[in-house]
Amino acid sequence: MQKKVFSVIVLACLTVFSAAGLPPVIAQSEPAAARSADQTAQPAGTAASVAADETSENEEAGPENVVQAAIHPIDQQVNELLDKNQDTHGQIQAIGKGIELWDAELNRVYKELMTAYTGNEKAKAALKTAQLAWLKFRDAEHKHLSELYSIKDGSMYRIFHNSDHMELIKARALELKSRLDTLNDAK
Repeated sequence: MQKKVFSVIVLACLTVFSAAGLPPVIAQSEPAAARSADQTAQPAGTAASVAADETSENEEAGPENVVQAAIHPIDQQVNELLDKNQDTHGQIQAIGKGIELWDAELNRVYKELMTAYTGNEKAKAALKTAQLAWLKFRDAEHKHLSELYSIKDGSMYRIFHNSDHMELIKARALELKSRLDTLNDAK
């Protein structure tokens, strides 16, 4: 199980590096036997040595067995909007739509989690307290981001501000979804 999780993490990192136009930190396209000793010698416990071990153990797995991180449908929709209109106004509108969609997802998951806690008033009260605290944090963080980006010149900082705000809401929605999944797995 740990090797599968690590493989997914490595794949996610490589995907991020690729999307950012950066060279991958860990890239091995040759079978382990074809690499020279100096290429395969990695300090034990490093990401590269673990990836090398993983590669050699799963060389016959083939690309059809590679797990790819799924893009959330909301992110997919935002990406499509970002691709359609790449000027500043279009980017701000696309991310604004993302904020709207992630906020709706957050509210949906919160309500679903509260429903899942039916009969457990302590859990409901704890979730409500946590969510109210998170809303205060969200508002304070939004104010902080507004101040941060207000001192920067350039329209790209409006995009960064909106993107940071969207990511904050997205993170909370996914956090609550993970808790809901954990609760449902326990049943």
